[in-house]
Formats: sequence, structure tokens, C-alpha cells
Amino acid sequence: MKVAPRDIERFLSTPPQELCSCLIYGEDAGQVRELAKKLAEAVVDDLNDPFRVTTLDISNLTADPSRLSDEQAAMPFGGGRRLIRLRGITGDHARLISEIIQEPSGDGLIIAEAGPLRRDSAMVKMFETSKTGAAIPCYADEGRSLAALLDQTLKQENISLTPDARSYIINRLGADRAATRSEIEKLLLYIGENGKLDLEDAVEAIGDAGSTSVDDLVYATATGDITNSHRALDRLTAANTQPISVIRSMIGHLTKLRAVVAKAETSGLEPALASIRPPIFFKRKTAFQEQARIWSRQRLSLAIDRMLRAEIEVKQTGSDAYLVLWKACYDVAQAATTQRHR
Repeated sequence: MKVAPRDIERFLSTPPQELCSCLIYGEDAGQVRELAKKLAEAVVDDLNDPFRVTTLDISNLTADPSRLSDEQAAMPFGGGRRLIRLRGITGDHARLISEIIQEPSGDGLIIAEAGPLRRDSAMVKMFETSKTGAAIPCYADEGRSLAALLDQTLKQENISLTPDARSYIINRLGADRAATRSEIEKLLLYIGENGKLDLEDAVEAIGDAGSTSVDDLVYATATGDITNSHRALDRLTAANTQPISVIRSMIGHLTKLRAVVAKAETSGLEPALASIRPPIFFKRKTAFQEQARIWSRQRLSLAIDRMLRAEIEVKQTGSDAYLVLWKACYDVAQAATTQRHR
């Protein structure tokens, strides 16, 4: 079955009784692990129970193809339902596990964790079409999903944020769910319960985004600073930042910039900047103003199109994602440099 985004939380907390296998996949490895853990905890209270929980790597099945079937059919000592956590799955392993997904050997639940997969891949289709299977895609947190995750977590701890603090934090949260959770945990430790967080507190709690900040790349690229754009790319590549999440950050920034430039044509730049929600972080405001002065709406549309083509190339052609990202950022930075010298 397909699990719609709006139904994921309910599905994970109360999985269907007939569910025997579930594929959780996507570019956000942290989110994949988080959702897999939620589903696992709905089936087994103690994930460290060796009698009920088995963790397998795909290499285990390559060496012993019948292992998955045996584990699913095994009766756990002491009762309860078996849980098999399967990791390292890729699109090339569909045939290896197809029989057990289509025809379960027992009532044990298989939770398969995978990286990025095409929605129309054989692996995804196999789980979606199975009468006892399901597939859940994980997309990188960004924009509203980041804000929702932050708001939900802090609400549970009865912590409130000033608007500037909220804007600052959201702009510094990454596209990886595990990293985002880590940053939010820093806030919780810093402020404690029943507190209120202002901008100064937020900066002190999580710092100024560090050397691997996607913001560094986004602003250097959109300003036409090719040297610093390359340096930021080097840091992000070394930190194994997902190229798709960087591309989407670039698209989001350029789209926001285009909206400001369009509004500035009728109302002026300052009122246009004042209308942005959430507001531009104060340390980036000067650079954003500079970008709004050098770019035109038409050129920004071309730059957005360039980044969109980069995302499509990464997803559909299997090209080196980092190389695609480098080329796209260089093209946008070069266009900004051209605009500056006109």
C-alpha cells in the first residue's frame, strides 16, 4: 500500500494488523531511521530484546538468501511478534527479497531501510503492491516542514520563541532529520523547560551555523562570490551534505529573492524587504539587499530554472550529484557576477 504523507504518523503509531513488511526510504537518512524506529516501537516495547528483534544487513541475505524468510517465520521465545530490521537495501535488491515480500513466511514484521529510490522503481512498487506491505518515502525537511518540526517539539516542552529567534533557528536547521533533532536538543538543554528563547539565546545555543552552513554557499553564490562559493561547496562536500537539499535551499533562496525584486518594482526595496516572512536574519540582510539590487526578475527565473534542471539531472540520470551541484552553483554565481558588472 501507499502511505500518504498526512497518514504517516497514524500509520507508524498504529500499523495495520496485516502489515508484514514496510519499506522506508529517502535521501534523508536521519528521517528514515527515525520513522523506522517509530514503527518498530509500535510492535516491540524493547528494541534490544534479542528474542524478538533481529537486525540484518543486505549482505546477510546475499550470503544466505533464506535468512529473511527464516527470521520472519521464527516464533519468539516468550511470545510476542517478531521484528526484523533490514538495512542497506538499494534498488538492485528487489529480486533478492521479492518472494518474501509478496508471500510472507510468518507474521514477523520486516522493516526495510533504504536510501533514495525512484517512486516508480521495482523496489518501491513491490512493497506498494504487496497485500501485506507498505512503502513510506522520506523527503528532506525544508521550509514549512522544518518550522512544523521545531514548533511541535518546543510546544511539547512548553518553550516559546521570539519571531527573530524562530527565524534564526529555522534558517540554521538542515535537511537531515537527525542533525535537525540534534540542534533542537541543544536548544532544550540550553533553555530548560517552561522557558522563552530570544535571538541572543538562540545564537548562543546553536552558534552561527558553523563552517558547513548551507547559508554560506547560498549567499556567496547568489552574490556572485565564486571563490567563497567554491570554499563553501568544499566544506559541504566534506561534511557529506546531501546535494539535493543544497539545491532546494538554493531554489528557495532565489525564489524568495525574485519575490522581493518583483515587489520592489512597485513599492521600493525597503518595503519589499520588510514584507518577507520569516524576516531575513539580520546578519544576512546587507547581502540580501545587495542581491536584490543586482538581480532582475528575468535573470532570477533563469537561475531558478538552472537549479531545477540540476535537481532533475541528479534524480533521473544518475549523474555525480556533487559534480552537478558544483556546475549549477558556478553557473548561478557567474550570472550574478555578470549582473553586478552591468
